[in-house]
Amino acid sequence: LNLSYTEIQSLPKYLSNLQNLKILKLAHCEEFRKLPESIHKLRKLLILKLAYCQKLQILPESIIALTNLQELDIEGCQWLVKLPQGLDSMKKLIILNVDKCVSLTRLPHGIGQLTNFQKLSMYATADSLASVILELQSLVNLKELRLKKLNGLSSVEDARALKLQDKIFLKCLILCWEWWDIKVALVTDTTLLREQVMENLQPNLALEKLEIVSYMGKKLPSWMACKKENLWHLREIKLVNLKKCERLPPLGQLPGLETVEISGMDSISAVDDAFYGDCDGDTFPRLETTLIFSVMPLLERWLKAKGEGDVFPVLGTLILIQCPKFKELHVPLIRRWSFLRLKLWLNNDKLLTSEFVGWQNLVHVTTELEITGCEELRCLPQGIKYLKHLSRLEIIRCNNLISLPDWLAELKSLHYLIVRDCAMLRCLPQGIKHLKHLYRLEIIRCNNLIS
Repeated sequence: LNLSYTEIQSLPKYLSNLQNLKILKLAHCEEFRKLPESIHKLRKLLILKLAYCQKLQILPESIIALTNLQELDIEGCQWLVKLPQGLDSMKKLIILNVDKCVSLTRLPHGIGQLTNFQKLSMYATADSLASVILELQSLVNLKELRLKKLNGLSSVEDARALKLQDKIFLKCLILCWEWWDIKVALVTDTTLLREQVMENLQPNLALEKLEIVSYMGKKLPSWMACKKENLWHLREIKLVNLKKCERLPPLGQLPGLETVEISGMDSISAVDDAFYGDCDGDTFPRLETTLIFSVMPLLERWLKAKGEGDVFPVLGTLILIQCPKFKELHVPLIRRWSFLRLKLWLNNDKLLTSEFVGWQNLVHVTTELEITGCEELRCLPQGIKYLKHLSRLEIIRCNNLISLPDWLAELKSLHYLIVRDCAMLRCLPQGIKHLKHLYRLEIIRCNNLIS
């Protein structure tokens, strides 16, 4: 039964008569306030989704009688303050999603007895840390674990006691620090302790996805180095707001890595061999999905790897967001098959002017270019006209763009030209009519366009 995205406030009484109901979805019901005590009558219920029910404050104690329940999703229920005691009686529960439940600071005692758990979020606050350590020791079958408020870890012993390395089935690990004042966290001199704590949060060897948020150490742990025993099965990594970190992690030799997102590393000025690792053969050999650099205020240069192999030989999408100083790309991108989508979002003013050096390294690979939200952009950079394989060009919300250049007609491979929400755009080049392979021209909400 799917009642998601409705204005329902409570469940009708007859619902408890649906004895064979197995799935009940109430996600994003913003007016929904509470489950009835009679919810326990739905004995065969397997999945209960209550995500983003913003007015839900408490779950009835009777919910623990749903002994067949396998998934309880209460993500984003920001006013939910506690879960019922006795959840440990729900032996078949596999997934408990409490992500973004900001008022829920601890899980019920005994949750560690649910040894079938595969997905769990826990808060490592100072007052709940002992309980978290105790409960985690029993949860040996976890496949996905999110640890939040890790600034509650005040010693190396606490980090070691979590025994993340013993979670041999763990595939996804998300480590989140939360600072009430980021400026205070930046100047507080506890860097060494933070680094030691991180060193002892080493996951198991089979990990496939790693996310680290708001870690305030200057150095990344040694277990992130490119060694065969470390992160060799990693497929996706996301590093967010590592504002003090002085070097990029050496990820280039990880053989299975497909997606990399790095955001908010304020101290990084160059992409260099620290990122590529000890080059032996190709660098980032399977990074084919996405590479993202975002909110990198000091990033200026992207340097060539010293090794002989190709760099990013199968990269599909490169996204640069809010990199205002980035002006040099020295990596020759050569695709072995398919082509590259390049997306430039927000403030990338150097990259979009004549100061940028490196369009020549994109000539043979870039087939799609998207420029979004670049307020500084008044005209397209000359370097784009050399992208001879460019088949799709999108320009979105560039509010100071006045006109498109005449050389646009030189892009003989262009199939799609899409311009949307560019408030100051007044005219299109006459030569556009000579683009014989242009399949689609879309001009949307450019209200000042006169020709």
